[in-house]
Amino acid sequence: MAHANSDASHTSASSALGITRGNDRTQSSLNTHSGRNFYSWFRPGPIQANSSTKVVEWATYTNNYKLGDFRNYDDAAKTPHIQSNFSHNYGGTSDFVIGFVINIEQVNIYELSGGSDVYYKIRAYLSSAARAARTPLHGSAFSVLVPRTTTTIPTGHSNNQTYKQSAAVHYPPTLNVTCQYSGLSTPTDIVYYDVYLANLSDTVEYMRFGSSYVNVTVTQVSAPYHSKTGPNVSGAPSGYTVVIPVVVTGSSDYAGADQAYTNGDTTYDTWWYLAGLKGSTWYRLGTVSCVATITGLGSTTTILNGALTTAGASSNEHDTGTLASSAQWNTGEVGELNAVVSSWTGFTEHALAGPPV
Repeated sequence: MAHANSDASHTSASSALGITRGNDRTQSSLNTHSGRNFYSWFRPGPIQANSSTKVVEWATYTNNYKLGDFRNYDDAAKTPHIQSNFSHNYGGTSDFVIGFVINIEQVNIYELSGGSDVYYKIRAYLSSAARAARTPLHGSAFSVLVPRTTTTIPTGHSNNQTYKQSAAVHYPPTLNVTCQYSGLSTPTDIVYYDVYLANLSDTVEYMRFGSSYVNVTVTQVSAPYHSKTGPNVSGAPSGYTVVIPVVVTGSSDYAGADQAYTNGDTTYDTWWYLAGLKGSTWYRLGTVSCVATITGLGSTTTILNGALTTAGASSNEHDTGTLASSAQWNTGEVGELNAVVSSWTGFTEHALAGPPV
């Protein structure tokens, strides 16, 4: 459970750790208890990145044991994680974009960096051996600053880092990484990615995500198709960390699927829904006013301007019609579903059996 930002006692600290009355409640045993969660931003005890794996671990205590270190401690803080191995289709013979999902959660990355700026780093290789050797790189290395803000340290707490990743980083942002077409085997190849946190010059790694390796199977599709996911919906509802539109094949499917069309088609026939991530569970969201469009075909076609039905097991949206401005599906083209929600008041949710991608 979480401890409030209030005076800590041996009883409240024990409760946060799930220690029963019969267990040892001395100050030293509480502050070094094996059940502490080092992914909580505020916690009893310092953390470090393992010198070899760069995975977060406990560091040796260098200060006195303090009850105040339990203020704002969250025993339920989640493990940082990245999107696991997945597939991606692309059209044409030019560079294309792959979206990566990275969730830092609450871990105190600025304690690991000593207060220095932290950057997302993503590097691509064409073989697992090249990735292990970190050479040769496929395309350009991806690097972007992790947004940060300031935080107030609880009174009497040992933590001295006033920087914290901004709230927007607590959800998994989609990082759009360009994949170089040149060098890929067609129609299908595997690109071997390495994902981690480091300094700007990439000379110091601050943290890895358990296994920071992600293998992406990329397939060149000659027929035009509708991409299985669209960009993040701006402004997720309270409690949610990200919302994305997902293209599926029927009323109850939740796993996204690229939708193929025939060259020259001028119509659309799209099953889709809004998928939201709350904690570690994905939900189908409904009962909101939404504007959904298809872009990427030389025009923008509005396929919905109204309310999504109440979220349920078989409540996916189904829209059909003719593409706007005489647009058509051409060979190598990729349509993208975009969604805008002006208000989440009264939205409904239905838990999914798994992630949408």
